[in-house]
Amino acid sequence: MSENDNGNSSVVHLRMTDKEYARSRSELGERKHAAAKWDQQLAVLFIRSKWTQADLAKAEGKTQAWVSYHLLFGRFLGFITTVINAEMPDNNLTERKFRTYWEQTAGTNERQRFVEVQKLIVQDHKLMLVHKARPSIVDALIERFGGGKWHAPETMAHRLETTVEHVVDTLENMKKHSKRATVESKRVGRSTHYRLFRWKNTVGSEELVEKLGPLIEQLKAEGKKSVDTMSPGTVARLAALLQKLLDAWAK
Repeated sequence: MSENDNGNSSVVHLRMTDKEYARSRSELGERKHAAAKWDQQLAVLFIRSKWTQADLAKAEGKTQAWVSYHLLFGRFLGFITTVINAEMPDNNLTERKFRTYWEQTAGTNERQRFVEVQKLIVQDHKLMLVHKARPSIVDALIERFGGGKWHAPETMAHRLETTVEHVVDTLENMKKHSKRATVESKRVGRSTHYRLFRWKNTVGSEELVEKLGPLIEQLKAEGKKSVDTMSPGTVARLAALLQKLLDAWAK
């Protein structure tokens, strides 16, 4: 405690000691048991610690970018509580889910973007209440986006008339468990894009080795020849055989 010029006492928020941080950090437990709650508590701890981004990154064994995301999340949680004075409509809000909302906003004013994030969360929450038992969108995702092209989850959600959260949750689940399509993701700027490849037929590894192996070896042999001795006709013939196999497997 300290006193200001008027004699009133005020609380001085000091930087946590290493021991204090270690104790608070150990109380969080393992993330796998309660991911959303864990993310929220960790973000709040980062803010409370008064540690620098570099110090937090060193303590956590993470990059400063990772710490920065969690500090941003922590500031949002504080903003919701103190400024908007509203309860979190989504108790399952993880740092990563928060980031998907954050990436849908723009501008340099952090507080205004927090307001926009809150609106997006409330909007999605209302949609989720309307569609509490969410219908499966696996078939629709594979049918409309199974051609191997990259798409933003916002585009998919708009086309399927559902939430971004529904699309992302479904795609992430398909990554791990789907036997009907391959799902890949990549970072595009601040967003994550996805692409799907339909599994029309499953080709065994033995068949691939048996049929592709000889063709690949012949192509390698041609590639080792000089320009004068290489046979364009042979390369064309091998390419045609490869195409024939691909066409047969794609049916």
